[in-house]
Amino acid sequence: MWRTSRKPTTLALMLGVGIIVVWAWRSAPALAQTGATSLAPEAEAGKQLYMDRCQHCHGENGDGKGVSAAVVSPKPRDFTSGIYKFRTHHETANGNKMAGDEDIFRSINDGLHATSMPAWGGFYNRQQIGQLVAYVKTFASVFQDDKPGAALDFSG
Repeated sequence: MWRTSRKPTTLALMLGVGIIVVWAWRSAPALAQTGATSLAPEAEAGKQLYMDRCQHCHGENGDGKGVSAAVVSPKPRDFTSGIYKFRTHHETANGNKMAGDEDIFRSINDGLHATSMPAWGGFYNRQQIGQLVAYVKTFASVFQDDKPGAALDFSG
């Protein structure tokens, strides 16, 4: 009779072990990737926000090839090139047409009119958008190699 009372315990133990094995198997690639390179704390925080809301369109690698990219128009920005459509800085001495942090911030915060890029300013706070900016910049090596040019003068 005591054998039947142990079956639920054994079943629960086997189920628990099974859950742990499945979790470890599914998490192994993510755990391996996080050890490969370390990000600054601000970019690391931005990575989680990016994975939650941005990768669907912009892709896990920032290449603009997310799962939703095929159904949005215009196509999502490829961050790996470091080239942005909207920027308020001159070309650098190296010929790079880089966006400044404030340009990327504005695009995330305000969205881009007549595109599928929503305004995230009502969803994320300023600190979180700054973290997203830091992470998005990690996709393009140009941000490690160069700094944005001088700000454009719009005073007339």
